Amino acid sequence: MGLIIRDNAESASSYVADYIVDRITSFSPTQTRPFVLGLPTGSSPLGIYKSLVEKYKAGLVSFENVITFNMDEYISLPPTHPQSYASYMHDNFFSHVNIPPQNINLLNGLAPDLAAECSRYESKIAAADGIDLFLAGLGEDGHLAFNEPGSSLASRTRVVTLAEDTILANSRFFDDDVDKVPRMALTVGVKTVLEAKEVLMIVLGARKARALKKCVEEGVSCMWTGSALQMHERAIVVCDEEAAGELRWKTVKYFKSIEHRESGPDHSPDQSLPIRNDLGASQTNLKTAAGPLTPESTPKATATHTSSSPISPVAETAPTLLTTSFDADQSPVYTSLEKEILAQPVPKSHGLLGLLGTSSFPPIESATRHSREPSRARSHSHSQSDGHASDGDSETESEYIDLEPDRMASRLSDAAFAAEALRRLTPNPEEGRR
Repeated sequence: MGLIIRDNAESASSYVADYIVDRITSFSPTQTRPFVLGLPTGSSPLGIYKSLVEKYKAGLVSFENVITFNMDEYISLPPTHPQSYASYMHDNFFSHVNIPPQNINLLNGLAPDLAAECSRYESKIAAADGIDLFLAGLGEDGHLAFNEPGSSLASRTRVVTLAEDTILANSRFFDDDVDKVPRMALTVGVKTVLEAKEVLMIVLGARKARALKKCVEEGVSCMWTGSALQMHERAIVVCDEEAAGELRWKTVKYFKSIEHRESGPDHSPDQSLPIRNDLGASQTNLKTAAGPLTPESTPKATATHTSSSPISPVAETAPTLLTTSFDADQSPVYTSLEKEILAQPVPKSHGLLGLLGTSSFPPIESATRHSREPSRARSHSHSQSDGHASDGDSETESEYIDLEPDRMASRLSDAAFAAEALRRLTPNPEEGRR
């Protein structure tokens, strides 16, 4: 799922309108191969419809071979009612463009058999070979179409009972009288929307900020049906800054940073690594995602470093630089600094540090420094009690009163390693109790 953030509602609506026009024109619809468009209602799409009408009048797009399916409709409202979605679409879009009336599909909230009406609608979508692009809005409670919280994510077109939050939010279209708002509606299902080839959601205003955060940053949930778009491989959410107000800064930063590299949901950034011609190999791409590497697809490499170390060959060669054979002096693309770096010997790696002798490491030092005289007495006492003589560095060792020969040395099976360990001083675990 992609996220496009614009400064305000006008620029967000303009982006969506441009996207729809681009999809229609690139599809090049005909009468026998129409473009199928799903449409929403409400306040958020108004700017989009206004922009689409302007583009149509400017000759930038034609809707002659476009078939539309609307998302929902109130039950009990006649199509002529000023607040029915049939009237909404006619007033704000259909009456201003050249879409044929027979290409317009609306749910009938007055149908005698509502279940049959829902089945008929799903059949018409299937007969049109599915929806190419579904434009959607998002409710304040996160609902997609009229799929209220708790709706099945596998739902299809059906009868629904509207939530109180939805009734209250839509009362602004009914003279702010909640009693005038219908309690039931017909709506396409979540699965109906997800089966569209593309989904484009518009989210505007601070009142949608919490819903957008839930649908984008949290998991897929039937309590926020808009979150189901996370499962769609070609879905884009377009919002304004106010709607993005509750998103994490990291989320906003990420989507803004990748927007300039994305031309659409079907865009896939190149994940191939080019090989430079001047290194003695032909131009090739090492695919990192499109398929496995094969000897035929990669240039032969030779190790520039060998070693006679007894350490495991794997540990020895793991950091070794592998390149194709070339002469840096003959290459015009290398700077003097690069040539200097390439001329330096490759450092030897011994793999695990445990393979080295303990004498290669300095004694462990304590952070607590005490006076020299008590240290000598304590160091001499430890040396006598453990039966081991000092190695001649008692002056240095006695600087730290809480150090003593390694008590675990006697448990080592390797005599040479044990003797080496006895020379090392370790913190005295009993020091803190004295």
